[in-house]
Amino acid sequence: MSLCEEKEEKDVVHDQNKRAASPGPSCVSMRSDGSMPEHRNFSTGSVNINP
Repeated sequence: MSLCEEKEEKDVVHDQNKRAASPGPSCVSMRSDGSMPEHRNFSTGSVNINP
């Protein structure tokens, strides 16, 4: 192993140690109530949909 290869291995280990663990992907919906369509109320026969 050359000195160059040894230095590269140490650099890789150092980079891995200083990185913080990143959070996993989130499946939380970011839609607000204002962007959601109105619910249909079949019991009264009325439908409220705002385009």
